[in-house]
Amino acid sequence: MKQLLAGLVGATALLGLKDVPNANAANTYLTLGDTEVNNTNSNYTGMQSSTTDSKGTLYVVNTGSTNAIHGASTNGNGVYGYCNKVSGFGVYGANNSGKAVYGLSQVSTGVYGESVGGNGVEGRATATSGTTAGVRGQSDSSSGIGVIGLAGNAGAKPIVAKGASGQTANLQEWQDNAGSPLSVVDKIGWLGVGAASPVSPIHVMIPGDQPASTIAIRAEGENRNVGAFFYAYSPGNFPFFSGRRARGTIASPSAVQSGDLLMRYGGAGYGATSFPSGNRATLEFYAAENWTDTAQGTYVTIGTTATGSITVAERLRVTASGNIGIGTATPASRLHVTSDSPTLDDTGIVVEIPGIGARRIIVGPPNSAGTGFRALRVAN
Repeated sequence: MKQLLAGLVGATALLGLKDVPNANAANTYLTLGDTEVNNTNSNYTGMQSSTTDSKGTLYVVNTGSTNAIHGASTNGNGVYGYCNKVSGFGVYGANNSGKAVYGLSQVSTGVYGESVGGNGVEGRATATSGTTAGVRGQSDSSSGIGVIGLAGNAGAKPIVAKGASGQTANLQEWQDNAGSPLSVVDKIGWLGVGAASPVSPIHVMIPGDQPASTIAIRAEGENRNVGAFFYAYSPGNFPFFSGRRARGTIASPSAVQSGDLLMRYGGAGYGATSFPSGNRATLEFYAAENWTDTAQGTYVTIGTTATGSITVAERLRVTASGNIGIGTATPASRLHVTSDSPTLDDTGIVVEIPGIGARRIIVGPPNSAGTGFRALRVAN
């Protein structure tokens, strides 16, 4: 049995009712049974009501399995309600197992509720189990919107997700068609992009079926600098940027091996027609041995690209033991410099002395046996 609070405006002719009681009379109801209103006239609404009663305009309670309020229109609003009471509802429907309010419109709004001080449309699913929905919106149009929240005032919030006391489930989820979460806002407001269970305030995870070149975070700007600042406020804490590398998978990681790249900083510019696919200057961190929980050696390299080339080459290396190699990947001493050519201008180390000028420290070529160096001299 449905009980509809009096105040139906423009729907009596559609329902075939006459002598509608005074909408403002106390305790006045229309008993409609299981009534469904369908409208094909573009000038009318499938179900419309307006009243000043405190409960609302369309107020229906149904204990059966059909829809408490069902309005359909081919051009107007499926269901429309208006209320000017602070505690009232524009549209209110209660149902045990069917849809409390169902509005269908082919070109306009399925359900439209307007209230001066209360709730325009309120949906509530009271069952304590099952996949019930308080409010459900669906659009079949290729450019439609299932649910939209609009702020009619600059100080209003278009959409709010408010958790229960002791919330355990996510506050929001964006799901695929199968119902699997793509991105979530968890119970404490942490954002997971591709991560169903974020472990930090912003947690980005790229699915395994995406290309290996997929970028996790991209920031762009025009006519402005683009960067990031990290702030730490504590006597013992500090800002940092760090990379982590493992072999294996997320579910089953394994140790890195000697030569594995642990972290890279890189830079590149725009060419004549596009950006390059890789970096043209790099600072890289590598594993110097097969890692265990007690052996975790590393080395660092700096790479640049020569003029007229597009190939990055290593120019400097700091080994696991602290040796520095310039022009060599295997420095044999604390500073090991190797020339690319035997010419004087490309040999040795230049030391700039203020007021005196440049002085070059030159180490001669290896001896005939290849076991040592012949000479060390200082030249202009």
